[in-house]
Amino acid sequence: MKSRFTGTRIEGPASPGRTSITMLDQTGKKAHRTPSPELLQLDIARNRPARRAGSYVGKPTTQGFYWFEQTGEHVWWESMTEYTALMHVDHVEAVADICSQPLLITFADGSEHFPDIFIRYVDGRQELCNVRPRTLLDDVTAAKFDATEAICADVGWTHRVLDELTLVERNNLEWLASVRHPRNRPSPELAAELLECASTPVRYGQLWEITQRQSDPAAVAGLHNLMWQRALLFDPTEPHQFDTLIWRP
Repeated sequence: MKSRFTGTRIEGPASPGRTSITMLDQTGKKAHRTPSPELLQLDIARNRPARRAGSYVGKPTTQGFYWFEQTGEHVWWESMTEYTALMHVDHVEAVADICSQPLLITFADGSEHFPDIFIRYVDGRQELCNVRPRTLLDDVTAAKFDATEAICADVGWTHRVLDELTLVERNNLEWLASVRHPRNRPSPELAAELLECASTPVRYGQLWEITQRQSDPAAVAGLHNLMWQRALLFDPTEPHQFDTLIWRP
């Protein structure tokens, strides 16, 4: 017998009449809210998922959990574009907390929208994100995103549409993400040597040679972890090679 999970979702107000936000807090308590600055005081980045897509044998899309390095917790994703978006945010942003499928927006006309990601940044900013390749952004979806942005303005959240990365950007990102765990961080001595070498732009091969002179065979992972942490930078839009320029910010 084929296994099948039909998915779950919360329901908005029966007779909306006006735009409302429905969510499950971290205890599982459901609430309907009016978009207003009062929402800034809620810990929305800890919400339980408002929606979970179904799964079944032969489903054409993939879903799973991404281990978010900055929070040390797993975040649900339901498409490879979402997976890559989470990984990209983990790499380039300073995040205090994050959750996926954070809430349901019910518009005054009764139509609904589940945004994909909610982020609380280290600097206190709060952002609601939709993940959608620009090539798949039709008029209906674009209108919902515009309406979502207007709601975010009423609340005090920022809003962003996360596009898919190029193949090169994604390959570079997945390569670095493989060593994102803190266990791959270099020793203080190796980190200091690598950062000193990259005080002016240097080719990756020169940094790689430093790791090969170490007694620790995992030293090269420490170099890559510094690149994941953005303590060392390079152009992510170009294929990574031994002559790729690396520099310290």
